[in-house]
Amino acid sequence: MNWCLHAVDRLARVLVLSLLPAAVAQAANLTIAVSTTPLSTPFYVADKLGYFAQEGVQVTIKDCSGGKQCLARALSGEQHLATVSELPLMFNSFSRKDFSILATFATTNRNVKLVTRKSAGIRLPKDLAGKRIGLVRGAAGEYFLDLVLLTYSIDPASVTVVDMTAEAMEAAVKNRSVDVFAAFEPGGFNLMKALKDDGFVVPLPTIYTMSFNLAGLHAVIEQRREQMPKLFRALEKAVRFIDTDPHKAQAILVERLRVDASFVGWAWADYRFNLTLNQSLLTTLESQAHWAIRQELVAGKKVPDYLDLIDTRPLATVRPAYVTVVK
Repeated sequence: MNWCLHAVDRLARVLVLSLLPAAVAQAANLTIAVSTTPLSTPFYVADKLGYFAQEGVQVTIKDCSGGKQCLARALSGEQHLATVSELPLMFNSFSRKDFSILATFATTNRNVKLVTRKSAGIRLPKDLAGKRIGLVRGAAGEYFLDLVLLTYSIDPASVTVVDMTAEAMEAAVKNRSVDVFAAFEPGGFNLMKALKDDGFVVPLPTIYTMSFNLAGLHAVIEQRREQMPKLFRALEKAVRFIDTDPHKAQAILVERLRVDASFVGWAWADYRFNLTLNQSLLTTLESQAHWAIRQELVAGKKVPDYLDLIDTRPLATVRPAYVTVVK
């Protein structure tokens, strides 16, 4: 029976490859949808310093405004791989099983911030009741907000959630249609800059550690299996460079994102860069899945088996010690 299942799986992957856009399926280089955030610094460093080329892999970085959008590009076959936080991966796991998580390369417990106007009267989390809160649905900000409400015993029905893109948040600052934003960086910094002296970040303890991961379709990963170790060796070099020369890494980030150097100073201490596949990723995905089911944000009622969505082989080929997921 097992050999039949494996045969069906291989056939399914071949069929998926045949349906991918020709430019993606046949291109010699890897195209990676990379979210324009400091969390993507290892990719920017590896690209700038030529680490991809040194390892013998051609990589083209395609910018996108957030992990949710990046993952959509990879799952549609527009790009080979995507950088993405765990929340969009969790949401997609309820409707499809044809993608894999290959590695975590960054973590942060302060990438999402509650940014508000001082004039809105929000000084503490308890002041969120009765307010209009802008966020990107289906991304880390939504989960983060619900954790805040739960932690401080605030009835979710007492707040009005406004679904908006990161770009729309700055417009909402001007027309004051929203009282507070659950914004991920660099959105939080940009909102504070737009609000000037009226800007305020609601103080919160550490309640959520977000991971940033590399993911892609099973079929694409299988097709590009030989390139994966080369990709991870290049990223490992980048992570080491960030650790040993953070000032140069920050300069690369400023140049790549064309952001104010003061933004990097504002956010840099919040990030940790390391190539891993930890058991904690499974725990977070399962916790988020339970939350999504409880909030009726997904159609399913059963938590997916996330071990099936984690491919340890490429990273384990490069550094087995980096993989602590038990399969």
